[in-house]
Amino acid sequence: MKKFILKKMFLASILSMGFSAISMGAAFVTSSKDNAINIRQSATTDSKVVETITNGHILESNEKSGEWHKVTYYNDAIKKSFTGYIHNSQLKEIVGKLVITSSEGYSNIREKPTTKSTIKTKLKTGQTVYAISKTDDDWYYIKYNGNQYGYIYSNQVAKK
Repeated sequence: MKKFILKKMFLASILSMGFSAISMGAAFVTSSKDNAINIRQSATTDSKVVETITNGHILESNEKSGEWHKVTYYNDAIKKSFTGYIHNSQLKEIVGKLVITSSEGYSNIREKPTTKSTIKTKLKTGQTVYAISKTDDDWYYIKYNGNQYGYIYSNQVAKK
């Protein structure tokens, strides 16, 4: 009986380590000029396409094979998961999750990384956004409200 319990405890610790490794993976947003990203069975353009997705999907990867990232995509419309590889050129790494922290209750999202740029929208304090990149002069290029993109100044957000 003791052996059985020890085996269960060992297995539980191994599984919990595996799950934490998955959650620690790099996050990416899909991005392609033609808005069609192929998820392939193996890390080569010669392999079978298991699913094609559009720009703007956020995916995690904890495994890389050359210039390919292994990902799992869940298609909510058909309630099915697809695991495969996407080439690095069709992914933009997400810098991190950010939360709007403006004391005014909202922050301006702009077309370009300058206060002279057009305001695209205003996001409420407390809203979560995804930082795709950060400029040298402290502007984040973000993804917000599903599939919208714009710039926000770094003093308006905090890492989540």
